[in-house]
Amino acid sequence: MRFNTGESGEADLREIVFKFPIAVSLREPSEFAKFHLDEWPTLAWDCGFDLAPEYLYEIVTGEAPSRQESAAHKITIDL
Repeated sequence: MRFNTGESGEADLREIVFKFPIAVSLREPSEFAKFHLDEWPTLAWDCGFDLAPEYLYEIVTGEAPSRQESAAHKITIDL
């Protein structure tokens, strides 16, 4: 993932997919691969599971976005 703040990296989402019942279909790699970015842009799947860019930013960088970035919804991702 690349963020509009300049940071980039990979996020291992395996634990998250196994944590939430709504994401059970995503345990199958072929279903997980069918993600898209919605209008926010949030990483989303047709099963109704989604992950906010701010959350993904924290996973990738190990730091929460600044309050200014979060409040203004300035964190975006590009896959």
